[in-house]
Amino acid sequence: MIINPSNWVLIVDDNENNLVYLQNILQRADISCKTTTQGKECLNLCMNDPPSLILLDVMMPEMNGYEVC
Repeated sequence: MIINPSNWVLIVDDNENNLVYLQNILQRADISCKTTTQGKECLNLCMNDPPSLILLDVMMPEMNGYEVC
């Protein structure tokens, strides 16, 4: 599979175990990814360099997944 280097996936979850698990799966498939536990940081990352895909948890403290959308 050919993956454009500018393509990347953003994983947003307040559970560190979920972040590590999903990141490991994507990295084994040679997919670049970034992770965050905060909705506000998700928005900042998306504004600076929009990801190709966002895996977003719904239930998070401070700003939930629906508010991020």
